[in-house]
Parts: sequence; structure tokens; C-alpha cells
Amino acid sequence: RIRQELFKLLAASGAVATLRIMARAGILRHVLPYTEEWRVLGRLPADPVLRVSVLAADPEGLRDRLRLSNREAQRIAALGATPPPTPGLRPAEQKAILYRLGPEAWADAVHLAWARSQAPRGDRGWQRLLNLPRRWTIPVFPVTGHDLLGRGMAAGPELGERLHRLEDWWIAMDFKPGKVEILGRLTAEGN
Repeated sequence: RIRQELFKLLAASGAVATLRIMARAGILRHVLPYTEEWRVLGRLPADPVLRVSVLAADPEGLRDRLRLSNREAQRIAALGATPPPTPGLRPAEQKAILYRLGPEAWADAVHLAWARSQAPRGDRGWQRLLNLPRRWTIPVFPVTGHDLLGRGMAAGPELGERLHRLEDWWIAMDFKPGKVEILGRLTAEGN
């Protein structure tokens, strides 16, 4: 019930002003330990999950405190999982972060980083960054565990680690190498 009412408040217009009044009156601290990032909260879209992740002094503890859904908890966890995307990053770095996060977590991360920046709301660099998933299709890593098994690797943690190293290399190469080139790298490494 507390989660439901808090999320309604966070999605409403005037949410930040209301939260500030609640904080001054000592009410908000009974709902959750909070930060006073009012400027950042005011610059975020009216998305309750995004806003509560900034409002909460302990975002990791929100899952239990507010009985968040798995999806909501995953969105909040993803915000701290990677360095925030910014317009100053090279396009390859932006794509690597988008690939790792996925479009929804990317949008959350961009909104949060933009809100924390000094850039105005209509900033073209940030808007372009936010729209990257519309301009660039996230590729699928062309190699699977079955490919490595077919090359003689034994099933187990080492196979997973090797697959992750190959994927990291593929990302560092700006997603350009195809399956044959990636598997050729595996051969060059001794498998």
C-alpha cells in the first residue's frame, strides 16, 4: 500500500514540491530514508521507478522496503551497473553501454545522467543520446556456447568465461567481426 501511494505521488505533477513539504514536516523519513536531490528529481520524467531510485538514500533496500516487483528492482539495479552514458562518450562507447543495458535501462540511465548534468532540458546532445536505440539496432552476438562445444571445448565455467571474453572483444571491435572471425580468434588463442 505504501509503495502504491508513493508511486502515485512520484508520477504526479508537483511531486517534487509535495515531497519537499513532506520532508520539512518530517513525514517523508517515515516512508523511506531519502536524499535531498530535489533538482535532479525535478528534471526527471514523471516515472516513479526512476524518481524513487534518486529519492531513496538506499536504492538497494527498496525492493524489500516497498515490495517492488522484480522488474522494478531490476530497473533500479541497472542504474548503478555501468558508468552513466553521456554525450561526451565516443559512439563506440555509447553503443557498448547500450548493448550491455538494453533499450529500457539505457533510457533510464540517460534520463538520470541528463537530470544530474547541468545541460538544459532541450539539449540536442542528450536528446540524440536518448534516441540512440532508435538509430542503432542492437546486434546479437553471433557465437553461442554450442559453437564452442562444437570446437572441442568442454562444458563448464571455462566455456562461459571464454564466451564472455570473446563477446568483450567483439564489443571492443565495435560489433564488426562476424562468427567466422570470432571463432578464428578462438583458434588463435589455442582452442
